[in-house]
Amino acid sequence: MTVADFLKKVKGNYLPVYIIHGTEPYFIDQAVHHFEKEILNDAEKEFNLTVCYGRDSLMENILSSARRYPMMAEKQVIIVKEAQDLPDWKRMEEVESFGKYVTKPVDSTILVFAFKHKKPDGRLKAMQQVKKSGAMFEFNAYKDYQLPGWISDYVKQKGYNIEQNASLLLAEYLGTDLKKMVNELEKMMITLPEGTKFNTAHIEANVGISKDYNIFEFQNALGSKNIEKSNRIVSYFNANPKEHPLAMVVPYLYGYFTKVMMYQTLDDRSDTGAARSLRVAPFAVKNYATASKNFKPRKLERIIGYIRETDARSKGQRNKSVGNDFLLKEMVFKILH
Repeated sequence: MTVADFLKKVKGNYLPVYIIHGTEPYFIDQAVHHFEKEILNDAEKEFNLTVCYGRDSLMENILSSARRYPMMAEKQVIIVKEAQDLPDWKRMEEVESFGKYVTKPVDSTILVFAFKHKKPDGRLKAMQQVKKSGAMFEFNAYKDYQLPGWISDYVKQKGYNIEQNASLLLAEYLGTDLKKMVNELEKMMITLPEGTKFNTAHIEANVGISKDYNIFEFQNALGSKNIEKSNRIVSYFNANPKEHPLAMVVPYLYGYFTKVMMYQTLDDRSDTGAARSLRVAPFAVKNYATASKNFKPRKLERIIGYIRETDARSKGQRNKSVGNDFLLKEMVFKILH
C-alpha cells in the first residue's frame, strides 16, 4: 500500500482504532503524520491530541485516555509511536484488555498504534477484532528495482520531472532508505525552480554523486567493453576510496554480472518481461542486453569467479600485501580481456 492509497481510505471516514505496521519507516511516519497534523485544528490539539512512545507507555494508561471524551471537539486523537516497544504486548492480561476496548471502542476517539520493523501478532483475538472495529495497514519497503519508478512518481507529485538515468543513479547510490532519498530530492527542489527535469548534472551539483564516475556508469562501461572509460573510472575510484570503497564496488558488480547471466537464460527478453524477471527498471534492460552480447556464458562464469576472488583477497584471504587499488585494477583487467 502507498501513502496515497492510505489517505484515500481514511480521509473523512475515521475509524476508532488503527494498527499501522510494516518494514518501511518512512511510509509509517507519513501515515502517522496525517493523524497528528491533519485531523484536529491547532486549538483542538491542545486538549485532544496525545502522542506517546511505546517504551514509555502502559496499556492501562493508553486505554484510560482512549475512554475519555474530547473537550470542545468532535474527536480526540491518541497516537502510540514505536508501539512494538510497548512492554504490555507480552502480558496476556493487557492484550485482553486492549481486545475488550476494541470490541466496544469510543467512537469519538481515534486510537493509533504505529509499529516499526515488527508485525503485531495477527493470531491474537485483539488483532482480529481490530480488523472488525478498526483497520490495519501495512507499509513495506520497496525492492531495489522498484526505486527508480518511485523516485519518478515522487518528483512528479511535487511538480518536477527526472531523467531515467538520474533516477537510476539515485537509486543505486542511496539505496532503499526513503527518508534519505526524500531529503536529497527536497534539497534539489529548494534550489531548482518548479517544473525542472532533474538530470545527472543536477544530482552531481546538489547530491554530490559524480555523473561520470559512479557505479552505474562503471557497470555500463564494463558491460559495453569500453576499456578507456572503465580504466578512467577505476582511477577515479582509487583516488577517492572513501566515496568508492572496494567493499561497495564488488557487491554491485557481482549483482550486475549475475543479472547478465540471468538475462542470457530468459525466454522473454522484451523490456517488460526481462525487467520483471531481473527485477530491474525496464529502461535498464538494454544495458544487460548489451553486456549479454559482449560476454559469452563461460566468460561470465569466470567473471563471477574473478569478483569472488577479489572480494576474498580484499578481506585478507590469500593476500598479505596487495592493496585494494591494485585488486580493483586487476579484476577489471581480467573482466575486459
